[in-house]
Amino acid sequence: MNIPNNDRAQENDLRPITNLSQRKLTIDEENALKHGLHHVFPTGKFDNSRFVCNMELFYAKLINLTTDYHHYERKDPKQIIKLKLTSTQLNAAGELRSIANSFRKKAELEMQSNSQHYKQIKQTLRSLANNNNIVITKPAKGRGVVKMDKIDYLQKMETTLEDTSKFERLYEDRTITNEDRVERWLKRLFQERFITLNELNMTKPKGSRPARLYGLQKNT
Repeated sequence: MNIPNNDRAQENDLRPITNLSQRKLTIDEENALKHGLHHVFPTGKFDNSRFVCNMELFYAKLINLTTDYHHYERKDPKQIIKLKLTSTQLNAAGELRSIANSFRKKAELEMQSNSQHYKQIKQTLRSLANNNNIVITKPAKGRGVVKMDKIDYLQKMETTLEDTSKFERLYEDRTITNEDRVERWLKRLFQERFITLNELNMTKPKGSRPARLYGLQKNT
């Protein structure tokens, strides 16, 4: 059955990993790469202070608790504010505290378990990154991960650079020269009082480096 080009392109976009290299990925490597190159793993520590503050705020709003202070007023840190709560409100506070403690314990256990899982994924990604025979990048369009043999990747990059209509070969690094030229121009603007000293310091380039060239695999 022939698949239309549009449907084939859409199908490729849905695949999280495109393996163009001769090396096959293991199940652990596929699970690690399917998250994408910009995936950020959640923290493995439970923020107890924020959790307690949120629960106290939730309870205060639940019983419509207010104080004599406005949000913009400051009170003495040593001053103790005593709240007059009814027995029903105290019982509700106790039940809420019990539920919160149970939730916190389960959350801490789950986060510890996830932390070990994330650690294994990071080790797998580090192992792939240290493999000098492959290149892992992203597609030119859409999301996903593309794995290529490094030899094929370099050959395609060299073919791209041979296009003299788009690239020019330089025999010296002009980065520092251009940086000095911009810096002298900014100093002249400052001396002529077109910009302030703060604007000069904010816009003055420092530590410029040439851009790094990389290639993205076209969607097929």
